[in-house]
Amino acid sequence: MKAQAQVSAQVSRGAGPHLPPLPPEIVLRIFQAAVEGEGAVPFLCRVSRVCRLWRDLAADPRLWLRVHLGPHLGAHLGGPARGRRPPEQVLSPLLRLAETRFSLLQEFVLSDWSRHVGPVLQALSKFCPHLRHLELRRCQVEAAALGGFLAAPPPLQHLHLTCPRLRPVLPALAAGLCPRLRVLELDQSLGGPGPPLPLPLERLQAACPLLQELRLGGALWEPQRCPSPAPGAPPPSFPRLRLLALGEGPGGAGRRWGRGSCGASCAGPPGWGRWSCAAAPR
Repeated sequence: MKAQAQVSAQVSRGAGPHLPPLPPEIVLRIFQAAVEGEGAVPFLCRVSRVCRLWRDLAADPRLWLRVHLGPHLGAHLGGPARGRRPPEQVLSPLLRLAETRFSLLQEFVLSDWSRHVGPVLQALSKFCPHLRHLELRRCQVEAAALGGFLAAPPPLQHLHLTCPRLRPVLPALAAGLCPRLRVLELDQSLGGPGPPLPLPLERLQAACPLLQELRLGGALWEPQRCPSPAPGAPPPSFPRLRLLALGEGPGGAGRRWGRGSCGASCAGPPGWGRWSCAAAPR
């Protein structure tokens, strides 16, 4: 009974066998494994509050390669707080993260933000020179903010935009500002029906020769033709294209177009993969 009382007293005082702390490099490897499964947010935001060592390790830019942010981030970015907070209340902490931890960021996904997307794009353009993958899903963003981001973009390979006011996107891409682009997905259905959007296919083919997937949905797309090539010159094409989908998405209809509807503008390599052209509702 006396020995049991002594053990109980030690437990109540926090005494007991001492386990040596893990070396920082081992903790960092554990963090890396967790981030690969859960993503940087909210895991790194949580562990950074445990102790000073974990806070310093969680700030390592090598851990912040993929960041996915939803509509309500709770207290993950803004410090301890009850409940969940909308994007405008976590914008400042997010911009601080971009400046201090996103220097090696490669993939960024933002979903269901109705405001303040423009400052996020500015931060990505300024602090993320290695960004390869960008998705804005069901986000409200001004055309000027999109145009400003695409005026000097990082070396994007995957661009997915589901938002209204996409008019400046394709002209900017056709100007050769994203020559490494491999996957392009644009959907303007969030903004409802609107006027046809320009589709400069020939210039896009010349500007994005590595493109493998092209999906344009949720709007009327109006192909823009360039002057005919010189006699004997090969027609423009996407030499690596494997998937083309026009007019699909939430606003798409079931009526299909054949290849001839877009003429030589949609030429791809011999034996290329899936072809899908659906007209948007009029």
